Amino acid sequence: MILIKFMTKRILLKLIKNNNLLSIFKSVFNLLGKKNYLYNIIYNKRFDKLSYSEKKFIIEVQFENMVNYKLNLNNPKSFNEKIQWLKLYYKNPLITKCSDKVKVREYIAENIGKKYLIPIYGIYSSVEEINFSALPNSFVIKTNWGS
Repeated sequence: MILIKFMTKRILLKLIKNNNLLSIFKSVFNLLGKKNYLYNIIYNKRFDKLSYSEKKFIIEVQFENMVNYKLNLNNPKSFNEKIQWLKLYYKNPLITKCSDKVKVREYIAENIGKKYLIPIYGIYSSVEEINFSALPNSFVIKTNWGS
């Protein structure tokens, strides 16, 4: 186990690919704390900058951890499996634009019309920028990255 802690993620992924050790590797991560490794990969690199094998590994481990069965990307049947397949294989720039609450407003205004947009009081980068006295008595604050 000590040896695995000092290996780089590239070496580990290469070992998995070459020796089909994914199930053994997942068991070892359960002992070492797989979340630390996965979050390390995600936060040291943006997810879209990861290699295909790194993305696939992260998705498989997180999927199995959350739903308690192995992900089948070759023949996805459940809704959850199909979403994971889309994450890996479906590349459409409109998805990124539509998942951003600010950018999707531009898309709607250009393609459907501004009359379908709900009015907003402001877009802020930090809480310090918000002038709460200028807001009405009742309002909703939402982050751009959450629901």
